[in-house]
Amino acid sequence: MGSLPAPALPEVHSAGSFTARYMNAFGHAEGAVLAPFQLYRVEEVASHLRVPTAPHRPAFHAFLLLTQGSSENLRGVQRVAVRAHTVLLLPAGLVTATFAFSPDVRGFFCLFEPTFLAQALPGGPDLLPELAFLTLDEQPMLVLSAAESHRLAALLHVLHQEYQAQAPTAVLGALLYAALLGLRRPYERAAAAPSPPGSSAEHLTRRFLTLLARPAGPPRTVDAFADALAVTPNYLSRCARQVTGRPASAWISSAQVQEAQLLLRHSQLSVTAIAEQVGFADTSYFGRFFRQHTGYTPSDYRKQA
Repeated sequence: MGSLPAPALPEVHSAGSFTARYMNAFGHAEGAVLAPFQLYRVEEVASHLRVPTAPHRPAFHAFLLLTQGSSENLRGVQRVAVRAHTVLLLPAGLVTATFAFSPDVRGFFCLFEPTFLAQALPGGPDLLPELAFLTLDEQPMLVLSAAESHRLAALLHVLHQEYQAQAPTAVLGALLYAALLGLRRPYERAAAAPSPPGSSAEHLTRRFLTLLARPAGPPRTVDAFADALAVTPNYLSRCARQVTGRPASAWISSAQVQEAQLLLRHSQLSVTAIAEQVGFADTSYFGRFFRQHTGYTPSDYRKQA
């Protein structure tokens, strides 16, 4: 008996306008994507996207390459500036938002479901370990040389043409895989670079903010984060203030507000359940805390979100 044909892969193209495709991914239904792979020119995104966007936690991987201009983005709990010849990595599950684009911005924005490459390529699951760096937090932004930026942009230009032409999923997967492999060299170069003298406070603060951005991190207290990082609470707060101008407790409060806003906007959980989830046993105290930081009660915020 002959072997059964392989099941058809999901079609990566969806009907509808740019706004329907893109805003469904970044707008009302958190993490929803109409197609498992999407690729846009940043200038197209900038012309359609209403900024600043609300923070959201997508269920897909994404990366942003700028070849010209700049953007301001939220990555986890940190606001980051993206410049030309830079790639911003946004792994699935990380809170993100876009604050602004410069008028001259150019580049590419790609998003894809974590299972897309495994489904699109023969032997896909065996190839994924080579791309594990995409989900790591140590190097959220990759600075490319001009030559690396031009090569990656040229490959993404071809991929964009194939995407617009509704090429087979296998073609798109192969081109995406090649583009992602091209990011390994700048990633490994950055990871191998020696730390500058006196950077221990910066290194600790970066680890703290990375841990804080994870939804399954330690309890939201300075003591818990200090314990997870094997330092004293006073040392953690001192380093955070030295590097960022804010103590660790202020960063934790910001993360709690951000998580509460996401849950109020995108879940049906009660305010009491949300308070408990972000670290407050007392719902009344949570309400006062939330209003102090946002100007709204939790219920009013949910109504206007």
